[in-house]
Amino acid sequence: MKRKVFPTKIEDLPPYLQRVVAWIVLHAIRLGISSGTVEDLEDIYGDNTTPGTYLYAKKKYDDTVGRKIGPVCTNLDTASTSIKDFLRGIYNDIPASKWTDDDRAVFNRRTGLEPTRTIPTTPLKDKCFNRYTALGNCELVMKFYTTNDATRAGLTEGADSVQIAYRIDLIELEQDEQGHDIPGKIKRKPILNPEDGTTIVSFTKASFVWNLGSTNSGSYLQFYQRWACSKRPNLNGPWTGPTGMTLI
Repeated sequence: MKRKVFPTKIEDLPPYLQRVVAWIVLHAIRLGISSGTVEDLEDIYGDNTTPGTYLYAKKKYDDTVGRKIGPVCTNLDTASTSIKDFLRGIYNDIPASKWTDDDRAVFNRRTGLEPTRTIPTTPLKDKCFNRYTALGNCELVMKFYTTNDATRAGLTEGADSVQIAYRIDLIELEQDEQGHDIPGKIKRKPILNPEDGTTIVSFTKASFVWNLGSTNSGSYLQFYQRWACSKRPNLNGPWTGPTGMTLI
């Protein structure tokens, strides 16, 4: 449920406005509010003797004896709407980065102007590098690093995941001229590119345990990796690799 910034009861609005106006006057420079805007706010807020201001309309309303109808109500509604609209404009113009918890408490609003959202259009350029540790049972501790930091695993700026294109092949032995297997002479089928019979998976962290299934023990794993943008695949980074290892 959306929070109501301004009090809905007539009797609750005056203390709110008194507090807010005083706060804005005191913190205008920090919040980036111009002196002209502060002066305009003070003019709209006014005093008990200046017609057309909020305080004047509120005093006339309070001084009315009996049933409050007609111009006294209309004038207060108009003045209330005017100062609320002006304050909304002030709140919206305060960058979200300038708001403190005290500001939120005084204004009864969570934030001001939301930061401008920029949609990236340039593909990621950073290469993705890996280090792995075999745990056994076909599990690998995978860690991925950026070009600028080879000591700490972490996603590169703009990426939300790591993408791996991998292939697992059974290990075969080279054969002699008679077609017999040559013991210890392993025949490997090289992976030519990230689309060479691969399966592509994504991970949202740059450090994780990759379980490839114990049934693949003794098989040969080859893979490429890259930084990826899951929401904008056209911005994915360049593939790096391949890396190869025998699964144990």
